[in-house]
Amino acid sequence: DVIATTLPVAEAHWSKWKVAGKETPPRGYAFAAVVVDPATTANVYAVHLKSNYGATTKEIAALNRAKRTHAIAQLVEQERKKRGRPFRPVVVAGDMNADRWGKDFKDEELFGLLEKADFANPLADLPANARGTHPSKRYGDSALDYIFCRGLRSVDLPRIVPNDELSDHYALFVLLW
Repeated sequence: DVIATTLPVAEAHWSKWKVAGKETPPRGYAFAAVVVDPATTANVYAVHLKSNYGATTKEIAALNRAKRTHAIAQLVEQERKKRGRPFRPVVVAGDMNADRWGKDFKDEELFGLLEKADFANPLADLPANARGTHPSKRYGDSALDYIFCRGLRSVDLPRIVPNDELSDHYALFVLLW
């Protein structure tokens, strides 16, 4: 995971996810506190959550879901509005490895956690047939990549851009303000 920006960076680090026994998410996240304007710094997280690759049983699929849920629950808790702490806009972006609208992902909790914590999902502004960030002839296109935001808003529709086979995912761009 990486955060690339032309804005000034007040702080940057990365972290592994908190330990949660067998449900501990793999990898971790990149973080940058980005100075949006002289009075505003936004906390930005780049993530790549647990995939469903190899989920050959319901038990393995449930474990993968739990790992994704733990990761997002950790970020939501870290960014919980706390008394005495200045408000900062927050962006959580990356490969969630789950499709908000896909029938195979109906049991995902991560989207509900983000919605409950007031994160907007700009990808929802696109029509269903234009949300595919992971093209697949076999399974149909899926929306696996997202840019969630709180305290910022998208000023235009998201753009999904093919990447000349650099990745099996398309690039997702959202202009936030």
